[in-house]
Amino acid sequence: MALHDIELELPATTIVRNADAIIKVHGDGELIGTLEISRGSIDWRPRRGKKVRRLTWERFDRLMRDHGTAI
Repeated sequence: MALHDIELELPATTIVRNADAIIKVHGDGELIGTLEISRGSIDWRPRRGKKVRRLTWERFDRLMRDHGTAI
């Protein structure tokens, strides 16, 4: 299993308003991708991908309920 490091950049406030919260995800020392959290959506930028993957919060909720592991 890969060892994951998470680097978190938050705007000056804890409420996301006009600036996205940015989370950089590394696996075994290499960047896997960047997660950008905003008020309207959650975006995934793969390390070498040219296209951003975007989900609305409602679709993200449905995805997690349908495919996430309950802990």
